[in-house]
Amino acid sequence: MASRQLPVLPLTVSVSTGDSSVPPRVLAQTVEMIQAVSIGVIHKNMGTLPLQPAEFLLYGSPAGYIQAVAAVFPKSEVTSATGQTAGFTFHSEVVIPVYLYSNDAYLANTLTHEMTHVTLNQDSLGKQLPTWLNEGFAWYNGMQAEAQISVAQETNLSNILLKGVDIARANGQLLPLTATEQDVLHHNAQYNLEFFDYLAVNNLISKYGLQKFRQFLANVHGEGVEGSFLKTFAISLGQYERSFYQSYEGVHQF
Repeated sequence: MASRQLPVLPLTVSVSTGDSSVPPRVLAQTVEMIQAVSIGVIHKNMGTLPLQPAEFLLYGSPAGYIQAVAAVFPKSEVTSATGQTAGFTFHSEVVIPVYLYSNDAYLANTLTHEMTHVTLNQDSLGKQLPTWLNEGFAWYNGMQAEAQISVAQETNLSNILLKGVDIARANGQLLPLTATEQDVLHHNAQYNLEFFDYLAVNNLISKYGLQKFRQFLANVHGEGVEGSFLKTFAISLGQYERSFYQSYEGVHQF
């Protein structure tokens, strides 16, 4: 198994191949992307980096990725999780099926997205935050990373996913923000549910500012998610979830 350590303090990241199908150039490309893009975005937007080791495991074949999924997900979810994910995080371990990635921008998005989850997990926030805040913020960071590589690709991705959300809304198929990760895996949605989470987080940050959002995260430990949300944004978590869902048509054009 090939491995390479990134001597970036206070973060130690190991990037390894989970199977023998990963080309050396892809391993090197991943290391470079984490160093050049992901670390900067995470530090800028979160004010911190993972304080414990974070391990990225790269898989170059569907068979290898299926085995990695099966080691973490319940047996009943392996098929859906394999088909609907392009990578996942388990505690501080990130699994990436690199055979799905054909360009640097998409790779930067996913690496940064998953590193966000690692950072939240190590700060004991991953399990406390509602799914839409957890996934939405990971998407927020990932989209910023993608834009650093290619604004055109990030814009194109946003436009495509927005169209899907708009169609779902028009057809009455839009799930509320309170949908769980199980809903994401099992709901036969015709749109990207996590992108809707991103829209909600992006709207929150656009309205109140990134510093306020970081303040909200920092205060969760002492006041809980609902208490910190209310204190930081002067609106209850439930009220924001309902109002964003109900008035989405008026807030989604950003």
